[in-house]
Amino acid sequence: MNLGVRVEVDGQPSEVDGRQSNFFSQLYVAPPAGGFGDPISSGFVLPDNFRGYAPTGFPRENSTLLNHPIQTHPELRVGFAWQPFSSKDLALRGGYGIYANRTSFAENGYELALTRRSG
Repeated sequence: MNLGVRVEVDGQPSEVDGRQSNFFSQLYVAPPAGGFGDPISSGFVLPDNFRGYAPTGFPRENSTLLNHPIQTHPELRVGFAWQPFSSKDLALRGGYGIYANRTSFAENGYELALTRRSG
């Protein structure tokens, strides 16, 4: 029987030219009935390293576009190996672990990879 814990520190992906955007629900303001919302309050944000044109006052966040760009995850592990008979021909093994996955930016990554770069 073994027990363990792993602490994983995940940095998050970012793009060098800041060409990723994200939606922050806490910045969203619903438009009036039958109208359009103000782009400044629509909930979309740009990374702080974005170099292109954006309307004055457009919200910017850190380059990873996450509230907590560095995340620490304690991940518990337990495992066992049991040999029920004196013969070494059979051993039962098993285990369980908690694993943290990074936020996926795959869709943005494909878009960046397939978009022609200007300038």
